[in-house]
Amino acid sequence: MIGRILINEPIAVNSMASHFSSQEWRGIVAIAFVLACRMLGFFMILPVFIVYAEHYQSATLPLVGLAFGIYGLTQGLLQFPFGMLSDRFGRKRMINIGLSLSALGSLIAALTGNIYGLILGRAVQGSGAIGSILMALVADMTTPENRVRAMAIVGATIGLSFALAIIIGSAVSGWFGLQGIFWLTLALSLLSMLVLQLSIPHLPKTGASFVLNHHWLQHTLLNKTLWPFLSGIMIQHAIFAGCFFILPIVLQTTLQLSEPHHWLVYTPLFLGALLIIAPTIVYAQRQHRTLQVTRLAAAVIGATLFMLSMGYQQPVWLCLGLLLYLTSFTLLEATLPTLTANHSLRQYYGSTMGLFSSSQFLGIFIGGTLAGWLYSEFTASRLFFTCAMMAALWFGISFLIKGEAHGTGHQ
Repeated sequence: MIGRILINEPIAVNSMASHFSSQEWRGIVAIAFVLACRMLGFFMILPVFIVYAEHYQSATLPLVGLAFGIYGLTQGLLQFPFGMLSDRFGRKRMINIGLSLSALGSLIAALTGNIYGLILGRAVQGSGAIGSILMALVADMTTPENRVRAMAIVGATIGLSFALAIIIGSAVSGWFGLQGIFWLTLALSLLSMLVLQLSIPHLPKTGASFVLNHHWLQHTLLNKTLWPFLSGIMIQHAIFAGCFFILPIVLQTTLQLSEPHHWLVYTPLFLGALLIIAPTIVYAQRQHRTLQVTRLAAAVIGATLFMLSMGYQQPVWLCLGLLLYLTSFTLLEATLPTLTANHSLRQYYGSTMGLFSSSQFLGIFIGGTLAGWLYSEFTASRLFFTCAMMAALWFGISFLIKGEAHGTGHQ
């Protein structure tokens, strides 16, 4: 039912996007900064985690995989409740609670030298599940015709934070170990709270009419229109976690590059990806082909991972595969949240994006945990092949998406 409502009665969208208002720009920049700080803490771990965590007391590869992925489990379980509560009690209050939990988890992880303490710290870190609220806030503060650009800016910021995190994470871990990254993540959480307070003193009120009733249930949990997006983001982040669990070792063996120098590979490849992403996003917006670009990115990821499963031991194929993967993944980071928000009703953005983010981080848990088991039992080739099959699965599911609808601000 909701699918018919949204597709048959979309908001009219101008062929040319309007300019951001000053309020939109201020909100987007602040949200992007907070989200970038949040993601820096996560991304800094990626290129170094398995290298350092396997030396913790009582560590085994499956436990290291659990420590890597459990962040995604607690994020996944709490993104939806956090998003739903933000509809009722306000975005800012829930964001501050989430950042406080992130800071606490970082403190626990920074003080431990045992794999079980690391698992606990990562779990508490992940319980600060604010990604859905920040994405809902982007939707709150932008018009439908500007939303894809706003999401693209936020997505690009996440991408830039990834490139920066590779450099910072390698340097900080080289000087201070994994604990140094957790101390830095603690500082970034506190800084984010300050920026949120100073930059967005008054957030839009969305919860005045929020009620947990049949209408809410029908347009969130039971909304079949959203299911392809939820399965898509879950699969893509399972692939992401699986790939980056093993890539530090692959870069060491294939390129003979030690961990502190991995940024020399990641950074230029990501900058190259940005050169491809920018015109693609503009084309998708102007030609109303966001859905087609999303499907193409999913197809490229599947083909790339299949190529890596056979050729990751060749430096040229490894670097080409990473370029294609980073480009396609970052495109999906911009397009999937946009499509999801556009298929949601405005008063349920927090709940909808909570479902989206829960699926996203549950994917990280599944991918990280699965990667720890697959790599301990098989090879990197088998892991890449499994990820390729997962990408092929979602490429098929993507054809269940019925259109690029635009959620209304009313019922």
